Amino acid sequence: MKKNHPTYHKGFTLIELLVVVAIIALLAATILASLGSARTKAKDARTQSELASMRAQAELYNSDHSFSYGSVTGTASLATCTLASTLFDTSSAVPNTVAKLMTDVLANASGAPTTPDVTCANTSTTWVVAAKLQAGTYSCVDSNGISKVYASTYASSSAVVSGGHCL
Repeated sequence: MKKNHPTYHKGFTLIELLVVVAIIALLAATILASLGSARTKAKDARTQSELASMRAQAELYNSDHSFSYGSVTGTASLATCTLASTLFDTSSAVPNTVAKLMTDVLANASGAPTTPDVTCANTSTTWVVAAKLQAGTYSCVDSNGISKVYASTYASSSAVVSGGHCL
């Protein structure tokens, strides 16, 4: 006489597999979303660090060039912070350290790479650089030693610059 024993199958049902795949997809979406904000914060931190480094490098440029930040007085905005014959000059065969830092700031500012929101200005005795960060705030450094972050209520980076200095 045969006994009716239930037969067990090894493996998972289709429903169980679909539930596991759905849980993995949710976790992956959460991780990718948090990585996006981490990238934004990293670009902002890099831009602020480069602006802070620019202050020290500008002083070295000043002492190496007869205590002048450049022979041309001018203001440039957006992606044109490359004033010839100044500490922002990137056209020379060997750009100075400030110009190299400016290139990095232009690459990481809000709107980069096409139209980064960066403003720079200089005279022979003063200089200022302001950049819009990815988070929407503005970072500004100048020859007076000011290094500030401004709220996102300004229209552009040029709005946080006044008279060759940060507001």
